[in-house]
Amino acid sequence: IKPESEKALQSVINYLVSNLTVKIIVVGHTDNSGLFTSNINLSKERAKSVVEYLVTVGKINGSRLMSEGVGSLCPVATNTTEAGKILNRRVEIVMQ
Repeated sequence: IKPESEKALQSVINYLVSNLTVKIIVVGHTDNSGLFTSNINLSKERAKSVVEYLVTVGKINGSRLMSEGVGSLCPVATNTTEAGKILNRRVEIVMQ
């Protein structure tokens, strides 16, 4: 977890603490560099690390959290520039 992500993750923790019935899926994304299968695995690990943070730091019950990785399947920007690739390397929170 990058230090610059901690503020956003604290917002997620605060929301989950205030809304005890909400369950979420943490979805990891990558750019399209490298092998597709490697990117799927990387995105899964990215999402899993966020779930682990929410459980260990935020004390959120793990039964309320799922993680999944979709690799480069859902880009928000072009993968033809470095700026676009940076935007595609992300984690999204989706309510179940």
